[in-house]
Amino acid sequence: MAENTPRREAEEPSPDGGKPTLGARLKTLLHWKNLLHPRTVAAALGLSVLINMAVLFSAREEHEAQRVEREISLGEFFFVPDPSEETPVARADFKLHLSLLSEVDALTRQRLEVHQYRVQQNIEELLRQAHGGDFSDPTLAELKRQMQEKINDTIAVRGISDVIITDLRLERREGQSMEPSAETAGIHPPIPGIDALDLIDGQL
Repeated sequence: MAENTPRREAEEPSPDGGKPTLGARLKTLLHWKNLLHPRTVAAALGLSVLINMAVLFSAREEHEAQRVEREISLGEFFFVPDPSEETPVARADFKLHLSLLSEVDALTRQRLEVHQYRVQQNIEELLRQAHGGDFSDPTLAELKRQMQEKINDTIAVRGISDVIITDLRLERREGQSMEPSAETAGIHPPIPGIDALDLIDGQL
């Protein structure tokens, strides 16, 4: 009898490292069965979709906020052509804004603040060299390109990604009509007795 006792103890499962008992196996199977229940799976998928949507929405809001913060205004400017120039444009008034590259946003802001008066001076100098035809382009593409290059050169960093012109107000010379290209920019044809042609809504 004494010799058989150790043998029976060896056959009993060990709490630390022995094989799982039948009861433990059943509990595991029931656990996984509950997890794989269609309702449980559907609930998990629904929760995952909601979390992903919340993350995407938050990222989009952050991106929009950063985009808005990267657009700054330089103020109002005007253009008057040379009296000898044959152009229907007598004067152009507009607001000038800049879109900054995110990679050098902080540096660009710092340079613009340090060189704000030089930037303003160089833009005014550029406008004195401009022509009435520059404002006949509906998108003002060439004028904005020159402004972008001038500002980037002034602050010595390629930090301006785009130049934005808003609230453009064009005045025509008496007796002259605007070019068709200007009309396509949203400027109405000349009206007798009205010299100012407005482009208030929209961003160029």
